[in-house]
Amino acid sequence: MIIPTMTEPERSQNAGGRNASSPSEIPRSGWLDVAVRLWRSIKTHELSLISAGVAYFAFTGFFPALAALVSIYGLVSDPIEIETSLDFAESAMPHEVKELIQREMIRFTDNRVAGPAAIIASLIAIWGGAKSMVAFMKGLNIVYGETENRGIIRTRLVALGLTAGAILFTAILIGLLAVVPPVLKNFVDESWVKSGINLLRWPLLFVVITFALSVLYRFGPNRADARWQWISAGACLGAVLILILSLSFSLFLSRVADYSKTYGSLGAVIALLLWFYFTATSVLIGGGLNAQLELQTRKDSTTGPPQPMGDRGAFVADNLGASRKNAPADDS
Repeated sequence: MIIPTMTEPERSQNAGGRNASSPSEIPRSGWLDVAVRLWRSIKTHELSLISAGVAYFAFTGFFPALAALVSIYGLVSDPIEIETSLDFAESAMPHEVKELIQREMIRFTDNRVAGPAAIIASLIAIWGGAKSMVAFMKGLNIVYGETENRGIIRTRLVALGLTAGAILFTAILIGLLAVVPPVLKNFVDESWVKSGINLLRWPLLFVVITFALSVLYRFGPNRADARWQWISAGACLGAVLILILSLSFSLFLSRVADYSKTYGSLGAVIALLLWFYFTATSVLIGGGLNAQLELQTRKDSTTGPPQPMGDRGAFVADNLGASRKNAPADDS
């Protein structure tokens, strides 16, 4: 039996994972190429400035989205459960930010309407909250090397769909957090329930954030949808960065800086803006990693039947990134 071997030209073409069907098939040398291009892309695209812009527009749409969450959740349960559910994520959120969100939740709860008016109010709030999603979509277009040509209506519809999905997903999670612990207390000691929640808090937050980022990376950019295996690495990195930066920022505010003394009543608002900035940076870096991973392979990384390079409907799928030994090409 003759065992086929790879010729030198074939071996050269496959170097660095150029024929990889998923990131797991990219060797160490290919990951080094990806890391170098990602660093160059962060500097070239001035990612810190883009993140600041995304954070600002995300901030303007955050409170309408929060109002929509209160209205929608209030249709089926007590919206005060949303406030108490923040305790689950308190380790990954600065105390000042948590207090600001809780105050706004109380205000929205006190002023909410019932019946058909609640549905109308929810739709209006979702429309306003979609501004946050549009900001992230535009930022991802930059890191993926795409231009937004879907038109205002289609872009807004995609943003509305992602925003509504995020709000419903959050409402379901809040419902689970409100229902599961009391049920578990009927079977195990309450101290065990608290210990289990504390133990699982970080893994659950990681899973939830990773899932949310995967959906955003798949449907947010203006490009042909990427296969899930080309999204997971960036989603995991983005989730890890969000948790690390959030925890670090929380520790910084609690032990080093007191924004209330510096900015007075605006301290919590400044903290929330900075938290959005760190979150936006994490999301865009995760998207940047996905972009560079797709640039590493010749294989079609988009959904549907395999297409030749140039016909795939995505810049990073239609081009190859430069190796770290060569001068960088038009990396995204």
